[in-house]
Amino acid sequence: TSLETFAKSYKFSNLNLNMRNVTFSSPDLLYFNPKLIEQSFFENKTNITTITGLISGSTNNLIGKNLIVKTGANSLLETDFKIKGLPGYETAFFDFTNLKIHTGQKDMMIIVGSSIPENIELPENISSQLTFKGQMKSFKSIANITSSFGDANLSVSVDKDEKFSGKVKLSNFDMGRLLKDTIMYGPVSLTAEANGQGLNVKTINAKIKIEPTQLYLNQYNYKHLTLNGTVTGRQFEGKIKLNDENAVFDLDGLVNLNPGQKQIRFKLDMKGCDLQQLHFTKDDLRISFVASADLKGKSANEMNGTAGITNVIVASNGKKYILDNFLSASINDSIQSERNISSALIGINYSGT
Repeated sequence: TSLETFAKSYKFSNLNLNMRNVTFSSPDLLYFNPKLIEQSFFENKTNITTITGLISGSTNNLIGKNLIVKTGANSLLETDFKIKGLPGYETAFFDFTNLKIHTGQKDMMIIVGSSIPENIELPENISSQLTFKGQMKSFKSIANITSSFGDANLSVSVDKDEKFSGKVKLSNFDMGRLLKDTIMYGPVSLTAEANGQGLNVKTINAKIKIEPTQLYLNQYNYKHLTLNGTVTGRQFEGKIKLNDENAVFDLDGLVNLNPGQKQIRFKLDMKGCDLQQLHFTKDDLRISFVASADLKGKSANEMNGTAGITNVIVASNGKKYILDNFLSASINDSIQSERNISSALIGINYSGT
């Protein structure tokens, strides 16, 4: 007798739905759920969606075959599925054995709307093929994604105790086009892995490993870079190593963003860096140094600790300059401090807190 009574009694013992080019527009869906107008996709009232496919079974045991959904300019979804346990979607079991999705820049901009920053550009074409088996919070999924910017492969596994493992592989992904800066950024190829437990920022405890095989930055392709670390709540501790032919460094660091326990600690051992080959300078300039910092505080504006740059060696045009101590400072110390440095390269007078 009304939409309200239908919503309360929509459970059915058996469904046999054969859809052949079922077509509707955005206002049709707004009739059932007016709040959808808040989403950018439904602001276009002329958009047409077409569905074809078979859906059969009871509410708690639905089977879909040859389901095809077309919408927007060129968005397409194809899948077979099995869903057990509806209407409780959080505890229901989903089995999508071969879900294919194709979309493009124009439709993505309509869907995500103003949430995309101005310095981000979306690929002209995006296609994905994925499998999903499990519940919303306990599942296994594999996704293969191809786009006009590059390709990605993703595999994720999560169990009922929130133990998870995941692996991502990027192949020749054009970060320059994504960030609208093809001079500074370029193709990236890498493998990233994460294993741990906890699905929110308070409970997460995970190990992370990232190994780029191609990292283009400032018109230079860096090689032999690795990152290993652990995430515990809002704290990250890890090591980054670079062993490129024109830059070698080791970085050990810790960043703690827990409220009232802010801490930044790192030691960067820049063993050698050819700034000319890395396109940071036009002239011959090579440098090595050791930089470190240990800062703590209740907030970012109340950090106390020390920082310094030592063991500086600069080489240019056959000449070498050595500075035992380039900079050292006490940060936010309550006692007034002063520092004077003088050398063949640089002169500094620092006074304050």
